[in-house]
Parts: sequence; structure tokens; C-alpha cells
Amino acid sequence: MPSSDPVRRLEDILDSVERIERFTRGLDFAAFSANEQVVYAVNHALLILSEAAAKLGKQAQQLCPEIAWADIRGLGNRLRHDYDNINLIRIWLIVEKDLARSRWPSSTLSGSSTASSGILTESSSRNSQTVESHLAELGP
Repeated sequence: MPSSDPVRRLEDILDSVERIERFTRGLDFAAFSANEQVVYAVNHALLILSEAAAKLGKQAQQLCPEIAWADIRGLGNRLRHDYDNINLIRIWLIVEKDLARSRWPSSTLSGSSTASSGILTESSSRNSQTVESHLAELGP
């Protein structure tokens, strides 16, 4: 559910990354591109991720400077406004290379039983303390 809370926005981003990983686990490009439901679900998760990144604004760059936030926001614009010209190879490369968990700083993510280093904890409850502590460090 969308939120104006920066902690929740970051959780939305991380949840979307985890969902995309789950949706595409075990797939290669041929299997991905042949599965309409997976393609649609990944595109939707990318839209949520990009919108949450846009709403997080400059805090995103401060929290995770190694992430290409402008590219993420731009992808959302392409998915929304140029959806009929989306290249599935590019989407697949984003999934395989750009959204890899290893790119997200471990200090922003907490341990998880559902994703190797995701923000979700056992039984999928939220663990906002780590994210909140990072936001508190940034100040207003």
C-alpha cells in the first residue's frame, strides 16, 4: 500500500525487489519472455519500485548512493508512458543485473528467511528499525 512515510517507501522498494526475484527465480530469458503473467508482474513491481523511489526523492540517494535512482525513476516513466515499446531484453537485464540483491547495501537491509538479505523477517513482518535508524541519521 502506498505511503507518505519514507520508511514505508523504502520498504516498498525492497519488497518490490524481493517480489521480482521471487517471480523470476529459476527462469532464463526465454522462460521469462514466454510467461505473460511473470512479465506483467515484474513490470508492475518495477512501476511500484520506481514510484516509491520518486516519492522518496533525495533521501533515496542519501540512503543508497550506489543505486542509480534517476534510472529507476526513468524506467517508471517509460513503463507508464511508453509501455507499448518496452524491450523485454532490457527488462530482463534490469532484473538480472541492476536489481541484484548484492547491489543493495547490507546496512540498509536486514536478514531474512524469505530473501537472503531482504528487509522482511520471518513470517513476513516488517522490520523497520534498520531503515528508521538510517533515516534518522539523515535528519530532516
